[in-house]
Amino acid sequence: MTENQQNRISVVGIGSAAARLMDLLQPRVPREVRCLAIDSDRRVLETLSVESFALGSGNRASLGSGGDPRRGREWAAAAAQRFLDELDPATALVGVVFLGGGTGSGAAPVLLGEAYRSGMFTAAVGVVPLEAEGPRRGDIAAAALDELRRSSDVEVRVNADDLLGTLPEDLSVEQAFERVYASLSAAMTVLAGVIAGRCVINVSPADLAGGGDHAVLSVMYCGSDTGFVRKGEKQELSHSGLVHPKRGVLLLLSGRQTPMHRMNTVVECVRALLPDVEELKVGAAVDRSRKGGLEVLLLVSETSSAAPMSSPTFAGTASIRGSHGRPVQEEFAFEAARRGRFKDVQPTIHAGQDLDIPTFIRRGIRLRGRPSG
Repeated sequence: MTENQQNRISVVGIGSAAARLMDLLQPRVPREVRCLAIDSDRRVLETLSVESFALGSGNRASLGSGGDPRRGREWAAAAAQRFLDELDPATALVGVVFLGGGTGSGAAPVLLGEAYRSGMFTAAVGVVPLEAEGPRRGDIAAAALDELRRSSDVEVRVNADDLLGTLPEDLSVEQAFERVYASLSAAMTVLAGVIAGRCVINVSPADLAGGGDHAVLSVMYCGSDTGFVRKGEKQELSHSGLVHPKRGVLLLLSGRQTPMHRMNTVVECVRALLPDVEELKVGAAVDRSRKGGLEVLLLVSETSSAAPMSSPTFAGTASIRGSHGRPVQEEFAFEAARRGRFKDVQPTIHAGQDLDIPTFIRRGIRLRGRPSG
């Protein structure tokens, strides 16, 4: 039994790319947070140091799903009870998946749905594939996102195009993906620390969603406080395609000896960068396994809260519940979704430019690689 077991959470990476992310994430998260890699390709799992969970059986399954989400769904259904047993005694689950492939897109909704229906607080983090990966992977990702919405309390979307589009074009493929994984790792570290209940200034899923049925939050920055202040002073932080952000959510994860003035500096910098934001929610958590450091995750939204936000004492459970006692579905995203792709949503046009087109395409920036898995 670990300390603070009642607040313990599991972070699972489903699919090859997300499984590799767990290897990077495990040393960074609070001690009561457990990382688990899940994949059908045993060759990938054998290269990892983090705990792993294999899907499928037989020689064919051991080599992956071949990009077929039906196989991922079938193997996940067969392993559902084993998955729940593996999570015990966690009370909250964060599932990470790079969408567009077979194992992740097929298995994630099934496995996370089992945890959700068991009463566990469940957050789904989906990385939307690059436009260059083609319409088939885009369609698979869109279908998986729709399923994840019904299989979790909170849905988080990360746009792969925007992650790569912010990087210098002279980076090598290896350097680019190291930066992408580092950004995702920083974001997941802060999110895990907050959900694990290490809050000294609390936020809840209702705070993240702004009190409404649906919210889209875009990442403005994730990483160290020193990098954030430096970029802020140089005006190198964008609004992630949002012209007039109305709401901000600032999440901080500090070490046990991190000076208070560093947190105050970040908050002051945010207020200077976003003078017109109507509402700024600040949440802070402490990781006592770390001596110092301060991780920053700043998200902005183009819409303000639909209702007053609440702040329960424990961030591991949703605060809004439906008629059957289950937490009402809430959704937010690290990056604004590429809304031209999804059904029944009109493109966002400003000053003659389609803001749903990734920044690197609008600016003619050439990329050198794409996520795998």
